Amino acid sequence: MEDSIPTSKFNDGKLYELTMYGQYLTTASENIAGVTKIRINRQANVINANISVGNGLIHSVDHVLTPATLSVAQTIEANPEYSIFTQALKATGLYASLNILPADNPDEERKWLTVIPETDAMLKSVGINNYNELKAKYSNTGNPQLPTDSLHLFLDYHILSNAKYLADIITATAHNTLAPLEVLTAKLSGETVLINDDTFNGVHEEGFYASSI
Repeated sequence: MEDSIPTSKFNDGKLYELTMYGQYLTTASENIAGVTKIRINRQANVINANISVGNGLIHSVDHVLTPATLSVAQTIEANPEYSIFTQALKATGLYASLNILPADNPDEERKWLTVIPETDAMLKSVGINNYNELKAKYSNTGNPQLPTDSLHLFLDYHILSNAKYLADIITATAHNTLAPLEVLTAKLSGETVLINDDTFNGVHEEGFYASSI
């Protein structure tokens, strides 16, 4: 029973133990017709919780839970809002490293990664209308596949170690990225998660809000 997880330990984010399938389950509280329900993986509601049996606990749900089949890279690519970012991932070679499911990844330190991609609209708002313009702005060597290339490092800065949901991100003020010695900062403003919204020497640097894909 030591490894069992009662609903009292559920929070808005991933459960702290992997399933036997090798993936995390997520939980959240939702108000449905005035009744608070525990929702699992955004797919099903718990209808009977904390049923104690000889070797653990059972939480019965009202729909089938379907495991994720897409990699991080495939999930980003499937969203047309991230077409420029996807091109950059492929050009740097980072797409391949993000396209390995945890069970198939021999690199223990990179089995789980979190990506904070930028939408095409966001990039266009700062004058970057396509991948070539992104490369021209950030690639200092002309070869984005080099780990020391500025475009490669720019993308590394958008990738966090470990699987982190928004609820995990707000539990710490800073998070390591794949860019050496570079971190993203995080804080909660009301119900909004702000990234890199900081004040240095009395000067406020406006960050951006994070949301789920």
